Amino acid sequence: MNFDSTRIEQVGNNAVRDKLIQVEDIKYEVYENDKTTAIDGYIEVYPAGAKKKKPYLGRISLQVKASAASKGSSYRHSRKDIECYLSEGGILFFFCEVSEDYREKNLYYDCLLPVDLREMLRAMKEKGTDSISRPLRLLPDDSIELRRIIEEFLENKFAQAPFVLKGPGDLLKLTAAGLKIKSLKMPKVPRRGNAGLTFGDFSNGGYLYATMQDGRKAVAIFESLASLSISRTEHVTSGDFASEMPVSTTMTAEFNTLNIGKVSISFAVKESNGQRLIRFDYTGGFRERVLSGRFVLALIRTGTMKVGNRAFSFGSFEFEPSDVDRIAKITDHAERISRILDVLHVEQDWDPSTLSDKELSDLSSLALALLDGEPVSLSTVGDSTLEAGLVDVNIQGATIRLLAIKESRGRYRLYDLFSDSVPFMFCFSKKETGEGAIEMPPLLFSSVEDYMSIVNFDVRSFEKKLAGIHPTEHFDEAMADGIVSMLQAYDAGARAGKKLLSVAILAAKAALEFNDSADNRINYWQAVARERKLTESEKDELAELGERFRDDAAVSAACSALIGERRNARLALKRMDPKSRSLFESWPIARFLKCPDEEL
Repeated sequence: MNFDSTRIEQVGNNAVRDKLIQVEDIKYEVYENDKTTAIDGYIEVYPAGAKKKKPYLGRISLQVKASAASKGSSYRHSRKDIECYLSEGGILFFFCEVSEDYREKNLYYDCLLPVDLREMLRAMKEKGTDSISRPLRLLPDDSIELRRIIEEFLENKFAQAPFVLKGPGDLLKLTAAGLKIKSLKMPKVPRRGNAGLTFGDFSNGGYLYATMQDGRKAVAIFESLASLSISRTEHVTSGDFASEMPVSTTMTAEFNTLNIGKVSISFAVKESNGQRLIRFDYTGGFRERVLSGRFVLALIRTGTMKVGNRAFSFGSFEFEPSDVDRIAKITDHAERISRILDVLHVEQDWDPSTLSDKELSDLSSLALALLDGEPVSLSTVGDSTLEAGLVDVNIQGATIRLLAIKESRGRYRLYDLFSDSVPFMFCFSKKETGEGAIEMPPLLFSSVEDYMSIVNFDVRSFEKKLAGIHPTEHFDEAMADGIVSMLQAYDAGARAGKKLLSVAILAAKAALEFNDSADNRINYWQAVARERKLTESEKDELAELGERFRDDAAVSAACSALIGERRNARLALKRMDPKSRSLFESWPIARFLKCPDEEL
């Protein structure tokens, strides 16, 4: 069947226009009749909610293709087009499936950035071809999600500007050669405005940028990130923490049970099949089992164990070497898991008998990866295309979040994402040159849901990472949402609530020191007020702030609530319109409207 190519082109162009017109704070143009070789238009991106349209954040080139004969799951690009896209610094590619009656069926997209384009050229050279096929994604209907895709494309365009003329190093090859990493960055834009990064924000893939110790720049690409989990079959069996060990001896008591910490040792009087049984029962968390196990092993091996002025003795009992070895292995494993919990600053402890086989296996894999420095395998959804990204290990509702970097086929090295020894930061740049990037510790870019469950962080490491940042414009604004989300999670009973609150106070203090604004003051003092009572001088400071901003109902209500003047706070609330009042009552500060100051 013959199709009118001009009409098909118009359908594709109109489909792209219909999507872009819904996106706020952008200016765009989609050309007609192919005015340029491989560029069909542009998008100019402006700050969200900005009243002025200059200066814009950056400009993105577009390419639009349409067909009534081809499916949109992939598209084959020519070498000539790829070279043109590279000279543009990358291109946002659209493909429209058109029906036989010239209607839009599906609209797809692809982010073709310098790193991808260079890889496509390399693959073509290796295969000796002049074209290459690349998979496409369905363009989302949600205008907010499309805005996120556009912003993230722009961030990566800035980051990859140096690679237009010269390709980056291969992060996997450089690390495999023994070259160490100096710093890591992963530009990501939250899926829902400023709600905080979640695993969903990594579903469209991304880029991990590294600066090596010798100054070279390197990149690793990942295709997608779901909530991954670690699984290994090679691990110490740890599910059975009870052992029946036959001994040949005589019991002097009718029945005796010795309780040592979390280990119970029961001595039976009657023989069974000519042997007398001793049963060891382990209970409690990993750390408790280590202390108990070491104590029991000392008793078995030496016959006596002295703690302070108290002496415990097994007398002259004889044990089978294999049984002693088993207790030793169980204790060694508990100690190994305890060490990894300590390394990750996880204060929680779990009773192994309550964990699933999967959870026990994951903890063993963490020990192998972080204590022994060995690469481990990851079980992912689909094929193993993950190059680098975030990995969650979930233990009874608690989350241990890590950074994974691929080393070889199916094997990854794991790093503690929040440790000060791992120089990993999220970054955002608002300039087309890539200058003035705002760097943030990863812990500041999570959602309330994540803050509720993440447990592998400590205050000292966060403070050191925060101290290493050189604040740039909008530094305090970039932190504000993370601080508010931390406070919301703390109020809702976060698993590591005490540590989370300390981190929120540090972050709020840094924001206040950078910009002494009313909002930053309120965030800092409401965080502090959760930890302790405010002093009279601190309350006076807040009262003065409320008076200075008495025409701002939100600031006035917040200050009054924090100093315990709840009546004045309610009067300030009445000055707000219903929408503003509802928004205020959804913020963490609303906690102080409900609780008397002396009860906090």
